[in-house]
Amino acid sequence: MLQIDKIRKMRFKLFLGLCFITSLFFMSCSGEDGEQGIQGKQGETGQQGEAGLDGETGPPVTFYFEDFEGLSDDIPPIEFVQSENNDVDWSVAILNFGSTYSLNHSLVSGDINDNESSEISISFTSESTSLIEFDVFVRSEADSDFILWSLNNQVVEGVSGFLSRPIRIRFTAEAGENVLTFTYEKDELTSVDLDRAYVDNLLINNVASTGKINLGLPELPEGATYYNK
Repeated sequence: MLQIDKIRKMRFKLFLGLCFITSLFFMSCSGEDGEQGIQGKQGETGQQGEAGLDGETGPPVTFYFEDFEGLSDDIPPIEFVQSENNDVDWSVAILNFGSTYSLNHSLVSGDINDNESSEISISFTSESTSLIEFDVFVRSEADSDFILWSLNNQVVEGVSGFLSRPIRIRFTAEAGENVLTFTYEKDELTSVDLDRAYVDNLLINNVASTGKINLGLPELPEGATYYNK
């Protein structure tokens, strides 16, 4: 009986030993998971850089003046464009006919014949209302052969006939791109006197207000007429 108990105890010890060895085997194969590392603090976001200044545009065209003096030849300044349909181009010349009136260099229409025309233009851009001023002189057949001034292909006014001296013309143009055109045109009837038109002292100037500027047309002498009667 004692022998049997002894055998049983030995078997139990062997069983415990096997269990211990088995547990060690599985622990060595799988290994225990290590503790999860502590997550570091999130880096602080840097301050956003200041936005750069917007690029500046070039200075607006606020003033233009041309008196046609000091030119090396009779060709108009480069900013003036002759019409492709001209019978004779405009030029720069001196008007001088006795004591009646003497004009320095000015823009002069082409020496055209009946039913012909001579046209020249200048383009400009402004950010506000522009005041346009110039002197105009004509000696032509009244009511027939006119010097016309147009803005963006719309006739503003014109004059024909016999002027004893230049008259000063003033009108305005809206902000933006504009084209100022001078046209001297003849009908089919006849030629009188100089039969030419002259433009001088052209001024294009941005203005804040035209409230105090006289934009009315000058009174014409007898023998001269406006285009828009």
